[in-house]
Amino acid sequence: MFRRGLNRVLAVLAIASSLLAGKLCPAQASATNTPEPATAQLEKDSDCFGRVVEKIAFPGLSEADQNILRAMLPLHEGDPLDRRRLQDSLRALFATGRFADLKAACERSADGKTVLSFVSSPNFFVGRVIVDGGPGKPTDSQIANASKLKLGELYSTEKMERALTNIQRLMEENGFYRSTITHSEQQNPAIQQVEVAFHIHSGDPARVGNITVLGKILYSRGQIEDIAHLHPTDIVSAQKASSAIEKIRKKYQHQNRWLAQVTIAEKRYVPESNTVDYTFEIEPGPRQ
Repeated sequence: MFRRGLNRVLAVLAIASSLLAGKLCPAQASATNTPEPATAQLEKDSDCFGRVVEKIAFPGLSEADQNILRAMLPLHEGDPLDRRRLQDSLRALFATGRFADLKAACERSADGKTVLSFVSSPNFFVGRVIVDGGPGKPTDSQIANASKLKLGELYSTEKMERALTNIQRLMEENGFYRSTITHSEQQNPAIQQVEVAFHIHSGDPARVGNITVLGKILYSRGQIEDIAHLHPTDIVSAQKASSAIEKIRKKYQHQNRWLAQVTIAEKRYVPESNTVDYTFEIEPGPRQ
């Protein structure tokens, strides 16, 4: 906190995130491969430059964290404030990976010195990921894994959007085409972690619609359905479709057609009826 008696003549040394955040992110921050910040963005006639830094503060952070961050800066309390060391200090802070946004601001004190503040927006990292409302298949664990959110990695809106897309795909693969997925977040600023909860509303599972069989067919469509254990009105699931392919292949292999190939050539969801139409393509191969 700034002490009382400071003259509120604010000289903003604003380093906008558009100048630094993209160029000094943790994976790239180094003095050798990062362009210099644009010093033109600093006020050329700032009253703070050249004055002795009386205090370096990090508003909103604990004193213990502030001490750690001060120790890593090339600019120290008691030094005169200059642009180069200020830029190097911003670069060092971004390199920690703790900050999503960062700017420097100074205030001139009554005794002619400067109080320098690094005002930040913290980065958050993925903490616990939980799931509620899952249908059982897929399991809550499978849903959490599908999100691809990893403990300790940097959290971002883009990663959450991908997570929701991945979970939606998993639900559809398991027959829940009418599912809706939402999420909530709980931030813990003390440890810069965010706990994520995915809320699943499965809806009614889709059912098997029309079954079409293409290729050199040795059995009728009805026989193929019986062999595959896949019939119209059955509940759709990825496991059931995979099992159907394997059962048909084994039936042909029992006739010494070891090169038989069975694939699902098309799988089409029909929203109006909440059904999935399957087209199987069968190449029996030669008898050996």
